[in-house]
Amino acid sequence: MVQKVVEMNIVIIGFGNIGRSVAKVISEKDLGLEIVGIADRDGCIVKENTPLDVMDIVETVEKTKKLSSHPLTKTDMTTNDLIDSVDADLFVEMTPTNIENGEPGLSFMRRILNRKKHLVTSNKGPLVIAYRELTDLAKENKVLFRCGATIGGAIPILSLIRSGLSGNKITKIKGILNGTTNYILTKMFEGKSFDYTLKEAQELGIAETNPTYDIEGIDIGAKLVVLANELGLNTGFNNVKIEGIKNITKEDIENAKKEDKVIKLIGEISKNSAEVSPQLISKNDSLAVDGTLNAIKIECDLAKEITLIGHGAGEETASAIIGDILEIKKVIENENKSNNF
Repeated sequence: MVQKVVEMNIVIIGFGNIGRSVAKVISEKDLGLEIVGIADRDGCIVKENTPLDVMDIVETVEKTKKLSSHPLTKTDMTTNDLIDSVDADLFVEMTPTNIENGEPGLSFMRRILNRKKHLVTSNKGPLVIAYRELTDLAKENKVLFRCGATIGGAIPILSLIRSGLSGNKITKIKGILNGTTNYILTKMFEGKSFDYTLKEAQELGIAETNPTYDIEGIDIGAKLVVLANELGLNTGFNNVKIEGIKNITKEDIENAKKEDKVIKLIGEISKNSAEVSPQLISKNDSLAVDGTLNAIKIECDLAKEITLIGHGAGEETASAIIGDILEIKKVIENENKSNNF
């Protein structure tokens, strides 16, 4: 077997579904990446003399739901200990989202950036609380910080805004930004009840055990705040008007069907407003996608209207994280080439 050439050492913080998906991709694909540390709430695993058997760790955690079940786990080692001691090039922070104060992810991110390490995250909470602080901290420490996985799952919305639409003035972004609620609404239009569909989504791993952030629209509201910051708008979470899907009735569904329309939970942001609400749209609208699909419509002056569609609930988020990691890797490689001239 040909041995992989390692060009970047990675630490994963947060080993839930998305964290394990990222680990699998790094383990299975020859991307020049090696995982040298893994942290979760019940301990840490660190590479010592030989490369970690990442797939063995993944399989153990998928069976037991605990990192501490693996024999290499150091249960007396905290995530802060790992951040301070492991020789890594880049950290991937994927702890659960906390909109109220951003913790524990916010403290982890500050610590990582202050160690002058590159950072990729899927965690919206710290960005809602301290987006400017974190981006400024990255610049101050001359490291790269990417958060493309916080919005749209596999859809590269932030990279498109940053580079693909350079020179455009973006006037509005609206769309389906939560795969869980879109799945629930799709099933409700097929005749299933809200409660039945939510339970089914939880069993399939599409919805969290505590689905509050999703069904109340909080998750989309947080994503709008991240988008606002990317667009240079001064929009905080308290500025976002939010309504979820809990109050959608069977009667609402039937009335929509009579009009040949569907109900979708839409997030919308422009210069003067930010809102999350169930909206009645035509079945022929580009945003009328089903299941866990996300759909995002961007309106701008030069490119006019662009619609992006992709999967947005669960493991597809790993695609965005890997994309951010490889983008940082490429930037570093290009800088090294320039320095050699």
